[in-house]
Formats: sequence, C-alpha cells, structure tokens
Amino acid sequence: MEIDTCDTRPVGRDGSSESLFPNWSKNGTSTSALPAQVPEEAWMDLAQVRPLEPPKSHDYPPGHYACTQFFQSLGEGSFEGFPSGIHWQYAMRREAQMILPFLYLGPTSAARDIEFLKRVGITLVLAVRSRHASHAFIVNADKAACAAGIDSDHIDVEDFYELITMLPQAIRRINDHVCRCPDHSKSKTTEKKVLVFCETGNERSASLLTAYLMVMYNFRMHTALSHVQGRRLCVNVDFPVRDVLMSFDAILIAQRDVSRASRLAPEGGIYGNNGVKRPHKLLGRKEGNAEVQDSGDASDEEMGENEHPTKRQNVEDLSSESNGLRN
Repeated sequence: MEIDTCDTRPVGRDGSSESLFPNWSKNGTSTSALPAQVPEEAWMDLAQVRPLEPPKSHDYPPGHYACTQFFQSLGEGSFEGFPSGIHWQYAMRREAQMILPFLYLGPTSAARDIEFLKRVGITLVLAVRSRHASHAFIVNADKAACAAGIDSDHIDVEDFYELITMLPQAIRRINDHVCRCPDHSKSKTTEKKVLVFCETGNERSASLLTAYLMVMYNFRMHTALSHVQGRRLCVNVDFPVRDVLMSFDAILIAQRDVSRASRLAPEGGIYGNNGVKRPHKLLGRKEGNAEVQDSGDASDEEMGENEHPTKRQNVEDLSSESNGLRN
C-alpha cells in the first residue's frame, strides 16, 4: 500500500516547486522519508511515529483557508511536530496534547484548567460542540478563558454531516488567530496558540484537527487521522465520521486541482489576488500591447480564420448561395 503523506506536486506557474517559507532557513537535516511501499497493516504505526515536516505547497484559492502570508509569518518550525504515542499514559486522556507547536487537542477539562492555559501559552480556546442546549454549558470554557485573559470561541453543529460545511470556517478561524502577518497581529514576535476541544477531546475536536492536517499538509484522510491519533491515542473517530472526512478529502482534491490549473493558465489564472474567481469576460488575450476581451471559448485562439464552427458555417452558406447564382 502506498502512503500518501504529502502532496508535493509543483505549484509554480512554470511547473517548478516554490517554497512556502522563502525567508526561513531549515535548521538541521530533514527526517528520512517513509518507504514507498509498506504492508497495509503497518502503515498506521509508521505514520504515528513519523515527525511532521513543513508542507511543500498550499494549492488552494488564495485566502480560502489561510492568509496568503500565513506560512511565511510563522516559519517552518511551527509546522514540525513529534508524536507522543510512545510516552502515552491512560491518565493523559484528561489532558490536552500538542498536535502542532501552535495547536493543541483536548477535552473540556483541559480547556477549563487555567494553570495549564497560562503555562502552555494558549491564547484561544475553541469548542466544537453539539447544538443541544446542554452542550452550551457542558462544553464551555468561557469562564476559564476570561480568568486567563485569553479569547474563547465555539462552533455549534447538529451532527458530523453539518460539520463538513463548517470546516473551512473553523480552519480559517484557527489560522487567522495564530497568523503573525500585519493584518492579523500587532507584533510579528507574539506567539499565539489554539486549544481545540470537545467534551472528551476524542471525537468532534479530533475530527476538526484531522481536517486541519488534511488541508494544511495536503494529507489524505487516513494519514491525517493517524498523525492525530499518534499524538492523542484515545482519539476515537468512528466509521460514519470517517466517511464524512473522506467526502471532505474529495473536495480538497478537487480544489487543489482547480487551483493548480489556474496557476498554469495565462493571465494569472481564474482566481484574482483576493481569492475571488475572475469573471469569464475578464479572461482575455493580448495582441501586441493591447488586451482583447474574449467572451468566447479560449480554444478560439487556436482556430484559423475559417475554422471556428460559426465562421465555417457562414462560409458554407455563402458557397451555397454562390453556387445557386451560377446555376
């Protein structure tokens, strides 16, 4: 079985690879890659103990999941993570574990631990909970966040099928909070951290962080889930939830393909710098120094003067009339 740990296809307009961290240097040597082929029963264990490496690309519409300066503002070190599974103890299920240097996963009890929040440096507690009225009180850490002087937020979903519609918003909420660019932070040196939690820290919140790794590292669902479980071994994502994440996986693949294609397209692609899809009428062609707007198919440019279907039909009609006059 082939392990898809990170999609590193080219992202440059010319097909070359471009770094997400142009102003950051890599310290030390990179960890060795996993073998291309491993037995199916062994891939989970290998993925669990393999450190996370900084992603090579982020092929999504600009600003959809993260600020365009997100990776550069944080640096490579923020995207390296080491599994804690080999040190796991049963009592750790009541605590929060670090998934990334700026991202933690845990239960409500950890989100209410003021001493822990201050010691680790958490600056945002983000709850993922049911819309049931009781969960507004059960899965809640607002008082602890207020006492610690940090932010708190929540995402309410009816079920896991609704969660998939909230994933882009939740991922962007995390990234906007930790981003150190001038638009999101007053100081580039201020380090921010997010604790994502649910009642147990094993289901809804774990599903969100699995989706987060899928987006930010270009991981497939099973690879992302194994990395989350490798850091919090009590995570329990059942098969219906995995099916939802697989559907999200298919959406991400389509988004990456469209984004890559737009980068290779002329005139900067189908997306503008603000991440908004360009109107079709703005996709023009240039003749000399002038730009000609073309509301038709781009394939028109490759056709000769009389090869376009409409023009060819007009030529045929004129030929028929001419033959009729001769007769």
